[in-house]
Amino acid sequence: MLKNLEQVVSMILNGFQHPHPRVRWAAINAIGQLSTDLGPDLQVHYHQQVLPALANAMDDFQNPRVQVSCHVSKTLSHILVLAILIL
Repeated sequence: MLKNLEQVVSMILNGFQHPHPRVRWAAINAIGQLSTDLGPDLQVHYHQQVLPALANAMDDFQNPRVQVSCHVSKTLSHILVLAILIL
């Protein structure tokens, strides 16, 4: 999985732009699960792509379930903790 992580993250992040809210919600959940399962590998290498995508997802006022998905906050917390440690 780690050797293909770049392609996996790219595919998932493409789902953040999908027109259907369920696909966007699923993409957020997938990033949340990757953050839980792969922790530092995802956070160190992909935080510059993941954080802006999550920030944009939180601006989805038309779809509150996408906007306030519990995985967004869980994922952000995983990534931000590491980002703070790195700085």
